[in-house]
Amino acid sequence: TWRANAGQVLQAKKFTVVAGTTAEKWLADKRKEFDLVSEVATTNSYEAGLGLVLDREADAFFGDRVLLLGVSTRSPSAKELIVLDRLFTVKPLALALPRGDEEFRLVVDRTLSRLYASGAIGELYAKWCGEPDESTLAFFRMSALPD
Repeated sequence: TWRANAGQVLQAKKFTVVAGTTAEKWLADKRKEFDLVSEVATTNSYEAGLGLVLDREADAFFGDRVLLLGVSTRSPSAKELIVLDRLFTVKPLALALPRGDEEFRLVVDRTLSRLYASGAIGELYAKWCGEPDESTLAFFRMSALPD
């Protein structure tokens, strides 16, 4: 019977994270909370962080899941990587639009809703982030607004 806990497994590991991101703060907070003796290498890009993992200079890379999926899917070494389904934090995402341009906002909202409702968003998602799982597709369906 294995009796180790997560803290024991994570001791003496090397993590990487993009500097200045919310993932960097989250990782620092969790290392302190769990009293982990580990090393963190900050990078300036997701590609650089991925390179550290592929070169075995880091054991894990923490970041925004959709960005991790995108960079790992486009990597020639994609088959050597796993992006976990586990979400450690939830952050709202938004599109920045010019204030007062309600016609453009409506076009963006309708276009996204139609992509979600039709299922076409799945193809776009697959191109940039890998095949979406059923929970991701369900999220898109629930996010569609009626026309």
